Amino acid sequence: MESDQEKSFSEAFLTVKSLANLSALSIQTTKKRISGLFAVGNNAIGLQGSSVSLARDNTKIITFGNWDDTIRICIQDTEKVIYSIQPVHQETTTSCVCIPDGSGIITGGSKSIITIWNLNNDSKENFFISLKRQLFGHTDTVLSLDVSLDFRIFVSGSKDCSAIIWDLDSLNCAFSLDDHVGSVTHVAISPQNGDIVCFASDSICQRNQLSLWSINGHLIARKNFPNFNNSLVSSILFSPKSVDLVNQWLFTGMVNGDIIIWDAFDLQQVLCLNSPENSPVNGLCFSTDLKILFSGHSNGKIISWGSSSKKKNKEKNY
Repeated sequence: MESDQEKSFSEAFLTVKSLANLSALSIQTTKKRISGLFAVGNNAIGLQGSSVSLARDNTKIITFGNWDDTIRICIQDTEKVIYSIQPVHQETTTSCVCIPDGSGIITGGSKSIITIWNLNNDSKENFFISLKRQLFGHTDTVLSLDVSLDFRIFVSGSKDCSAIIWDLDSLNCAFSLDDHVGSVTHVAISPQNGDIVCFASDSICQRNQLSLWSINGHLIARKNFPNFNNSLVSSILFSPKSVDLVNQWLFTGMVNGDIIIWDAFDLQQVLCLNSPENSPVNGLCFSTDLKILFSGHSNGKIISWGSSSKKKNKEKNY
């Protein structure tokens, strides 16, 4: 039987007809430049700077890329630092992801090193981070990371134009995903089947590319964008795991403020959500009940997208 969450998502997002009825229901204004987004219940919280929400504890955040290169655990509301650690090779941390069970974090740096950290906390305020292992597979800055407990993998994207699928248990390289047109700035793992999407960009040659790979490293589909400036992706989100195996979507937040919805099986564009804000979409997430899609924009606006029978989205090809 499908869960209540799976059912609510099916009603709001899981058919092309319902997607066509999505519209901006409300716009929240925050006082900070949003760089990421996470959901708390049926609300969205904007992140600032280089930071991610701490897994299993949304009152804490991890900040990186700080002036002293430290990785810090902070109180989300006050940004009070409760723990900090220095990277081993004194490199600037350029990407970070929390392992969803709260057991650790994975960071990537400017010297192409990926670091696995153990995360222990014996109380709400007492944290301890320890080095577990360092991985060497890239030849340039690590720009993006994503992790899946269901499929026991994590993926890294780099300025060296490649992405790597890593085994989360053995911490060995499983597959290298090569031949991207430029720096792999965003990666995401599908919760449904483990497929991996990579967005690559080359600002010199003015090329952008979206690629879909299987969990076994096979290229499934690739989308090359004809217009460089209008096709820059600033965030990526797969639809949640669902009992519906026919319709699965990929959401890309664009620098121009729009959200593009793609078929997650073949990267065919389904439709475009035309945003009332022309500011980069730096974060995407679903509400806990999966009825609302939130987009966080760099100008501090958070838009709630939901079903409306009054508006039909117009087709806009990228």
